[in-house]
Amino acid sequence: MDAFLGTAFNVGSGGALLTARHVIEGRDKETIMVLYVDANNEWSGQIVRERELCPTADVAVMKIEGRWMSIFECDGSWQGASMHYDCWGYPDDARFDPGAHQRPDLVYTTGYVRRHYSYAIPTVKGSQFFEISEVAGSGCSGAPIVHKTKRMSRGPVSKWALVGIYSVERCTEVHVGGVLITREIPYGVREEAFRDWAPQILGRTIMEESRT
Repeated sequence: MDAFLGTAFNVGSGGALLTARHVIEGRDKETIMVLYVDANNEWSGQIVRERELCPTADVAVMKIEGRWMSIFECDGSWQGASMHYDCWGYPDDARFDPGAHQRPDLVYTTGYVRRHYSYAIPTVKGSQFFEISEVAGSGCSGAPIVHKTKRMSRGPVSKWALVGIYSVERCTEVHVGGVLITREIPYGVREEAFRDWAPQILGRTIMEESRT
């Protein structure tokens, strides 16, 4: 493995995955592999066969071979400040934990939406973000942000309501008691920014794919 890029997650059942656009942007000629945890609690790799960048948001879709049942479905409704969320990803610093290469573990964060942020963020595509309360860390870009309690039920299957994708941290400097302090403010792409995007490699919208 030459480089660790970020986090991705399955959506739908046809081998599609979502991640943050900036995670794979500029790597068109590189082979990207998605790593899963197998039944032996070890890494198992799947090569990305196709990929496509969302033209309007910090979101990308990838395709691997096979059938992969997702536990997420697009929420499809408006969510705002005070919504509580859960997030799971692979922060970059966790790679250096003892045994991390042999025993991968997701890192969990939970928090709440502070506000809608509908402005551009330097180096990041789009302008439809959640400003959220908890920094997940570098490497969690592309991780799913799901509603804390809402579930999407279709027949006997219940899925987590996907409300966004963890994107980036923005650093700001503030003076506190005469001391300059750097603050990291985390953002996630709101689900409304990509639910109706129809990537060519899928032939349908992300919302429709999430319901397969």
